Amino acid sequence: MHRALIAATIVNLLYACTSQSTAPESAHGFVSVIGTPLLLAFKVPVCAATVVLAAPGAALAAIAEPSPNTAQPPLRPALDQGVAENCGPPYALQP
Repeated sequence: MHRALIAATIVNLLYACTSQSTAPESAHGFVSVIGTPLLLAFKVPVCAATVVLAAPGAALAAIAEPSPNTAQPPLRPALDQGVAENCGPPYALQP
């Protein structure tokens, strides 16, 4: 596992060095290159945990749907928003 992460980091660094984009003018570009593999390494388990928790929550919310007369907002849009925020873009750190 550690070797694969190290190899992926090295490949990403080499690719970033050989790309024809302009060189970053500050340390933010370097931090983005180094931080992107870590972002992905953290984002995947967080996304998986979110889906594992949101799916039963959505099913329970569908079973116990509140009546339209209650002041509580439905749970499903909040679960959808949480999954979209945790599993959606950005997939790379922005400079």
